[in-house]
Amino acid sequence: MDFWNKLGRAAQMASDKANIAVELVKLNIKIRSEKTAIAKAKTQMGELIWKNYLAGETLQPELVELCSDIDESLALIDILRTEIEIVKNQDSDLFGEYGCDCGCEDEACDCGCEDEACECGCEDKACDCGCEDAQQDS
Repeated sequence: MDFWNKLGRAAQMASDKANIAVELVKLNIKIRSEKTAIAKAKTQMGELIWKNYLAGETLQPELVELCSDIDESLALIDILRTEIEIVKNQDSDLFGEYGCDCGCEDEACDCGCEDEACECGCEDKACDCGCEDAQQDS
Protein backbone atom coordinates (compact mmCIF):
# COMPACT_ATOMS: atom_id res chain seq x y z
CA MET A 1 0.00 0.00 0.00
CA ASP A 2 2.88 2.32 0.67
CA PHE A 3 3.82 2.23 -3.04
CA TRP A 4 0.30 3.20 -4.10
CA ASN A 5 0.20 6.04 -1.57
CA LYS A 6 3.51 7.41 -2.87
CA LEU A 7 2.31 7.06 -6.44
CA GLY A 8 -0.96 8.85 -5.59
CA ARG A 9 0.89 11.70 -3.85
CA ALA A 10 3.29 12.03 -6.81
CA ALA A 11 0.37 12.17 -9.23
CA GLN A 12 -1.37 14.77 -7.06
CA MET A 13 1.81 16.86 -6.88
CA ALA A 14 2.20 16.69 -10.66
CA SER A 15 -1.42 17.71 -11.10
CA ASP A 16 -1.00 20.60 -8.65
CA LYS A 17 2.14 21.79 -10.44
CA ALA A 18 0.36 21.61 -13.80
CA ASN A 19 -2.56 23.62 -12.40
CA ILE A 20 -0.14 26.20 -11.03
CA ALA A 21 1.62 26.41 -14.40
CA VAL A 22 -1.70 26.90 -16.19
CA GLU A 23 -2.69 29.62 -13.72
CA LEU A 24 0.66 31.37 -14.22
CA VAL A 25 0.21 31.30 -17.99
CA LYS A 26 -3.30 32.76 -17.62
CA LEU A 27 -2.01 35.54 -15.36
CA ASN A 28 0.86 36.33 -17.75
CA ILE A 29 -1.60 36.50 -20.63
CA LYS A 30 -3.72 38.96 -18.65
CA ILE A 31 -0.62 41.05 -17.90
CA ARG A 32 0.28 41.14 -21.62
CA SER A 33 -3.28 42.09 -22.44
CA GLU A 34 -3.15 44.98 -19.98
CA LYS A 35 0.23 46.11 -21.36
CA THR A 36 -1.30 46.10 -24.85
CA ALA A 37 -4.21 48.20 -23.56
CA ILE A 38 -1.74 50.64 -21.98
CA ALA A 39 0.24 50.92 -25.24
CA LYS A 40 -2.99 51.55 -27.15
CA ALA A 41 -4.03 54.24 -24.65
CA LYS A 42 -0.59 55.88 -24.93
CA THR A 43 -0.90 55.90 -28.71
CA GLN A 44 -4.34 57.49 -28.47
CA MET A 45 -2.97 60.06 -26.01
CA GLY A 46 -0.15 60.85 -28.42
CA GLU A 47 -2.60 61.26 -31.30
CA LEU A 48 -4.75 63.58 -29.19
CA ILE A 49 -1.74 65.66 -28.17
CA TRP A 50 -0.64 65.80 -31.81
CA LYS A 51 -4.10 66.98 -32.92
CA ASN A 52 -4.09 69.65 -30.18
CA TYR A 53 -0.63 70.76 -31.29
CA LEU A 54 -1.73 71.03 -34.91
CA ALA A 55 -4.81 72.98 -33.79
CA GLY A 56 -2.52 75.48 -32.08
CA GLU A 57 -3.63 74.70 -28.54
CA THR A 58 -1.28 75.45 -25.66
CA LEU A 59 0.71 72.43 -24.55
CA GLN A 60 3.36 71.82 -21.92
CA PRO A 61 6.82 72.85 -23.14
CA GLU A 62 8.07 69.23 -23.17
CA LEU A 63 5.16 68.22 -25.41
CA VAL A 64 5.74 71.18 -27.71
CA GLU A 65 9.38 70.12 -28.06
CA LEU A 66 8.41 66.56 -28.94
CA CYS A 67 5.83 67.79 -31.45
CA SER A 68 8.44 70.09 -33.00
CA ASP A 69 10.77 67.11 -33.36
CA ILE A 70 7.98 65.27 -35.17
CA ASP A 71 7.42 68.29 -37.43
CA GLU A 72 11.13 68.34 -38.29
CA SER A 73 11.11 64.63 -39.06
CA LEU A 74 8.03 64.98 -41.28
CA ALA A 75 9.68 67.85 -43.15
CA LEU A 76 12.84 65.80 -43.61
CA ILE A 77 10.79 62.88 -44.94
CA ASP A 78 9.19 65.20 -47.50
CA ILE A 79 12.63 66.46 -48.57
CA LEU A 80 13.96 62.91 -48.88
CA ARG A 81 10.95 61.83 -50.95
CA THR A 82 11.53 64.80 -53.24
CA GLU A 83 15.20 63.86 -53.57
CA ILE A 84 14.18 60.30 -54.46
CA GLU A 85 11.95 61.61 -57.25
CA ILE A 86 14.74 63.89 -58.50
CA VAL A 87 17.20 61.00 -58.59
CA LYS A 88 14.68 58.76 -60.34
CA ASN A 89 13.90 61.42 -62.95
CA GLN A 90 17.50 62.56 -63.37
CA ASP A 91 18.50 59.83 -65.78
CA SER A 92 15.82 58.12 -67.80
CA ASP A 93 18.36 55.43 -68.75
CA LEU A 94 18.29 54.22 -65.17
CA PHE A 95 14.59 54.34 -64.43
CA GLY A 96 12.73 54.55 -67.65
CA GLU A 97 13.43 53.40 -71.12
CA TYR A 98 16.31 51.02 -70.35
CA GLY A 99 15.48 48.72 -67.52
CA CYS A 100 13.66 48.62 -64.29
CA ASP A 101 13.67 50.99 -61.33
CA CYS A 102 13.51 48.02 -58.95
CA GLY A 103 17.05 47.04 -59.95
CA CYS A 104 16.08 43.42 -60.27
CA GLU A 105 17.97 40.81 -62.17
CA ASP A 106 15.46 38.12 -61.33
CA GLU A 107 13.20 36.89 -64.12
CA ALA A 108 10.55 36.01 -61.51
CA CYS A 109 10.32 39.60 -60.25
CA ASP A 110 6.77 40.97 -60.17
CA CYS A 111 7.76 44.46 -61.28
CA GLY A 112 6.82 43.81 -64.90
CA CYS A 113 10.22 44.54 -66.40
CA GLU A 114 11.63 42.40 -69.15
CA ASP A 115 15.18 42.27 -67.82
CA GLU A 116 16.02 38.86 -69.21
CA ALA A 117 18.69 39.33 -71.88
CA CYS A 118 20.03 42.79 -71.06
CA GLU A 119 18.92 45.87 -69.17
CA CYS A 120 16.81 47.15 -72.05
CA GLY A 121 14.78 43.95 -72.20
CA CYS A 122 15.85 43.05 -75.71
CA GLU A 123 16.60 39.48 -76.64
CA ASP A 124 19.40 40.41 -79.02
CA LYS A 125 22.62 41.04 -77.09
CA ALA A 126 23.99 42.94 -80.10
CA CYS A 127 21.35 45.66 -79.86
CA ASP A 128 22.19 49.36 -79.91
CA CYS A 129 20.81 50.16 -76.47
CA GLY A 130 24.23 50.66 -74.91
CA CYS A 131 23.61 48.52 -71.87
CA GLU A 132 26.47 46.57 -70.30
CA ASP A 133 25.17 43.20 -71.51
CA ALA A 134 25.21 44.34 -75.14
CA GLN A 135 28.70 45.84 -74.79
CA GLN A 136 30.16 42.71 -73.24
CA ASP A 137 29.11 40.50 -76.15
CA SER A 138 30.11 42.96 -78.87
